[in-house]
Amino acid sequence: MNILIECGHPSDVHLFKNLYKRLVRNHHNVIVVARDRDGMVDLLLQAYCIEYISLKKNQPGMYYKLYAILFNNISIAKIIKKYNIQYAFGRVTPYSGIICGLLRIPFIAFEDTEIATLNLRLTSPFLSKIIIPDHFQSKINLKNQFRAPTFKELAYLHPDDFSPDRLIAEKYNIDPSDPYIIIRLNAFDSYHDVGFKQISSQDLKKIIEIIQPSYNIYIISETSLPSQFKKYELRIDPEDIHSIIAYAKFIISDTGTINIEAAFLGVPAIVVHPKVYAFGNFRVLSSRYKLLYPFSNIKQVISFLPHFINNTIHHIDSNRERERLLSNYINPTDIFLSQIEQ
Repeated sequence: MNILIECGHPSDVHLFKNLYKRLVRNHHNVIVVARDRDGMVDLLLQAYCIEYISLKKNQPGMYYKLYAILFNNISIAKIIKKYNIQYAFGRVTPYSGIICGLLRIPFIAFEDTEIATLNLRLTSPFLSKIIIPDHFQSKINLKNQFRAPTFKELAYLHPDDFSPDRLIAEKYNIDPSDPYIIIRLNAFDSYHDVGFKQISSQDLKKIIEIIQPSYNIYIISETSLPSQFKKYELRIDPEDIHSIIAYAKFIISDTGTINIEAAFLGVPAIVVHPKVYAFGNFRVLSSRYKLLYPFSNIKQVISFLPHFINNTIHHIDSNRERERLLSNYINPTDIFLSQIEQ
């Protein structure tokens, strides 16, 4: 079967990389199309030795995004006809899903971002099926949804597919036995991030002052850091991020995916986001498992940190919580495969 996979974000590469491998292993012909944003999509696909066709790059600005949708959809239509695509996978975006719908080609999408309502409203009528985690919170009525007990992060962090590598940490002069934490800062350049701001330099300085007496600190940022924080900056190959997370004592982040990844690696995560309570995955991981601590503003995080470092973190059995978590959810790659190999 000729199958199309669309990747427009680094997390899409992680989500679909094992699906790609298993489809190829099962003798399907798989065509990958990629829309890069900051070079990360290309780097990941190349690191995983996945051949792909490049589409127009993602850039900030609504006018550019509208132009890119038109340009890329014409390109995708040509690719679909050239390779006689019979089935497709991707996220809920106004690209391959819409074209496949117009050309009557089954498109299986995965979606777990509740605030991406515009994409859901525009794209869902064209999709054959939308696989949605059972914790997904949305008021949009999706008639073609398929709810399942899953997290997208399991597609690449399930123990069957991933084991952390100490040598990767050591590659960056990080000693896993010397306690460290990761601070991850988002660029907030997606359309559903409009109005959100990165942690301020003043607040970041306060966080560092609280943590530094107890842990080494590494900052991974999607944007350029002010000079005063450059000594904490950690630049890594994107495919190495999960081994770096796995050996951390905890992480702090203002973005979503890395916190869920940390949980499935048994690493406690503190997440700060204005709409933190709109996400079902945060709600599940914070209420049922002692692996995620959500806050809607950075002042709450600063107040919480001293108690967390001096008390809470010493009473978390991370491995036990991780095992509980893994036992309750299905690898989404198995769900994807079941849609075409049933």
